[in-house]
Amino acid sequence: MNAILYVDRTGIPWRYLPHDFPPHQTVYGYFARREAGGIFGQLTGILRSKVRQAEGRASQPSACLIDSRSIKTSATVPLTSQGIDPAKKIIGRKRHIVTDPPSASCSPSPSPQQASTTPRPAPSS
Repeated sequence: MNAILYVDRTGIPWRYLPHDFPPHQTVYGYFARREAGGIFGQLTGILRSKVRQAEGRASQPSACLIDSRSIKTSATVPLTSQGIDPAKKIIGRKRHIVTDPPSASCSPSPSPQQASTTPRPAPSS
């Protein structure tokens, strides 16, 4: 679990895990099984409820704020994975976020259009 948290905290590719952790294929295998089983989503939901209760609020939010922003992409990104925001005249991608008014996330899973924040899959060796 420490190796998974290390990849999440530092943002490094699986392959570059320090040698004091198990091989990257093993660590990624554990991560993939837990992710497929929904463990991380469940933990996020439980922690969010606990934080809200510790702040004296209801465990589930009664209102959420929805926001989006357009992100320019590089010229090397394939056109099939880009879109156009005509209002801002930006060619790129759109990111969406749903937040609780004091800025805690309302939803543990990202919308289909939101950029993924999960660590990248391990490359095959």
